[in-house]
Amino acid sequence: MQVPLRLQLLLRTEVPTGVLLCTGYGGVVLMATPFLVPAIALHYGIGLGLTALISTGQLAGFVAGSWGAGKVLQPRRRVFTTSVLVLASANALSALLPTFGLLVALRTVAGIALGVTVWFGWVLVFGNEQRTAELAVVGPVVGIFAAPALAWSVDAAGPDGTYWMLGLAATVPLLFNRTTRMQARPPQPTTRVAPVPAALALLVALGLFTTGGAAVFVFSALLAAEQAGLGATSISVAFALNAAAGVVPARWGAPGLPPAVWLGITGLCAFAVAAVPNGVVFVVAVTLWGFAFWAAIPPTFTLLARKSRYPEQRAGDAQAVMAIGRVIGPVMAGVILDLTQPWVLGAVAGAVMVGAGSIVARVARQD
Repeated sequence: MQVPLRLQLLLRTEVPTGVLLCTGYGGVVLMATPFLVPAIALHYGIGLGLTALISTGQLAGFVAGSWGAGKVLQPRRRVFTTSVLVLASANALSALLPTFGLLVALRTVAGIALGVTVWFGWVLVFGNEQRTAELAVVGPVVGIFAAPALAWSVDAAGPDGTYWMLGLAATVPLLFNRTTRMQARPPQPTTRVAPVPAALALLVALGLFTTGGAAVFVFSALLAAEQAGLGATSISVAFALNAAAGVVPARWGAPGLPPAVWLGITGLCAFAVAAVPNGVVFVVAVTLWGFAFWAAIPPTFTLLARKSRYPEQRAGDAQAVMAIGRVIGPVMAGVILDLTQPWVLGAVAGAVMVGAGSIVARVARQD
């Protein structure tokens, strides 16, 4: 949890410290679920398919929170504080490991609160390239360290201990909440305004891009082990390189190519990960994927803000459609892998992601 704070001190960011910390924390919560699912299945004595409802509920709550916040809330400090407190409480109560149905409900509540905090952070930076970069870089930096830490936590402390730690960690952003006092914009109408055609096209592109990316990335470790013969250590190194490669473009951008091209490059990486059964290709593709993803997404967000009449509503919409893509993608991939071969998954996912890039390119040319 100290990584985003140190990053801010080093780079003197304009984004409030509490928001940076909460953004990093949110990434940890979402990343924790794949590690927790097997342990929770063992605790309750249920199958992995049923246990996956904790992930579905959390993502559904995230969609509701990030999409609905722009309609009914204003980006003020008390909204941020309340959301973080709800998130901390939901994680602490999850540590009690109540009945499975109640645990799913608690993860849904946690997802709603997490969606609101993510919406809050992106509203503060939406349309400002420097602030967008400052917030975006938190994700890849945290990703470098979070995966091994979470794996250790679940193994050493179990799901209850991990949820306790997540609950306590949620209080850290509140210690720095005094600086979270700026309101992103003057009050806007609380009634929801439909996106203009250009903004709607960009939202569709973000949804398609995330769907294709999640379809491959969720199964990438399995594909690396079964097709390329990589061991757990090599796969974890590849994922760490994926996160590390995203730090520079997320913070300082990747000049020279427009975001649509980077979206297309990410699609080619997804195809290589799924279709090429070679360990070296896997590591290189996953690493380049991290760079290309963070070279593409922040400037795409900036383009969306520029094309929107009410950017604070589109900020939540963008997070929501991307969360929906993370739900649809793995389902789509599971069907494809059951019926066909991994290269088909790579071709479909890559084509969807390249198609998303073409939509972004077309909207960008309308300037």
